Amino acid sequence: DIDQERATEYLEAAKWAADEVINSGRYSLADDYRSVFSSLDLSGNSEVILYRKYVEGVLTHSLNSYSNKEAQTGASKDAIETYLADDGLPITLSPEYQGDKSIEDVMANRDPRLTETFVDSLRLNGIASNYSTSGYAQLKFLNEEIRDQTIGSSNLNPTDAPVIRYGEVLMNYAEASAELGNLTQADLDKSINVLRSRDGIDMPHLQVMGGEPAVNGVTYDDPERDPDVPPIIWEIRRERRVELMMEGFRLNDLKRWKKLEYTDTIDNPDINLGAWIALEDYEGEEDQPSENLVLVDETGTVDESEGYLKPASELQSQRRFNDERVYLNPLPLDQIQLYKDNGVTLEQNPGW
Repeated sequence: DIDQERATEYLEAAKWAADEVINSGRYSLADDYRSVFSSLDLSGNSEVILYRKYVEGVLTHSLNSYSNKEAQTGASKDAIETYLADDGLPITLSPEYQGDKSIEDVMANRDPRLTETFVDSLRLNGIASNYSTSGYAQLKFLNEEIRDQTIGSSNLNPTDAPVIRYGEVLMNYAEASAELGNLTQADLDKSINVLRSRDGIDMPHLQVMGGEPAVNGVTYDDPERDPDVPPIIWEIRRERRVELMMEGFRLNDLKRWKKLEYTDTIDNPDINLGAWIALEDYEGEEDQPSENLVLVDETGTVDESEGYLKPASELQSQRRFNDERVYLNPLPLDQIQLYKDNGVTLEQNPGW
């Protein structure tokens, strides 16, 4: 059960802390969204509050190489469809959306953060050595200048890593305001709409009208919305997912929202689907898609000629959510013993 009193205490603290950072005037959004994630030096970046410094030949990593030269676990159809059309509406409602039967259509008329995060061409197993299991590959963390240099390869990458950035603070403020039930237009204008006004993004502002989400003065309700989530909170959670895509927040967010059922690949098949491909498009080409690719049509039926890539095709490889104990981590047995040795009983979390 949710302890609403404690939740309110934490939400109020989160909103206060975010507001303190915002009002301090010490931070602002970087002019270039990707520069926050692919820079060789974040020391002068106005958006970065805390970062990890990497140094060539001293402390390095392999994320740049993974983004460019290695096979990736690709983004899902569900993740790609989270991004709004460039008119500020969900793709389920926008006349600007071109469909998903080609990568060109997928990327057309969308929130620019989509092309700032994912490659604008498909990378298929059998054709590209740096293929993506879903066809959709990320480039958010790729430094283009060093991509073909030695330091852009293997585990020699020296790009700095943001740990806390101003964009996250703005999203924390918006979400806490909405969850506390007192979200105003002023709250959105100092948080989400700052993100949407970033140079190179320039998305229509999110509005709240009568408690409902709106764009350009017209309210809307995404047909794909979880009916248990109010429309305005659904849109704020969407914005959080998009702004923080691939930054490691999603699992903890789903735990906070008590929505781990979203990870069930049987109940939510779109998280186990990728790009649509038609094999006839590759006829006559020297390189061919791998014979191991599994394609399914809109009904989920296997199709040997065209369909959505299905990375995990075997029943035993499906992920089910059937045990709520995972909302809490198990307590280490040595910690339980340590407490016991000092005369204190530390109870294991339920189910573990």
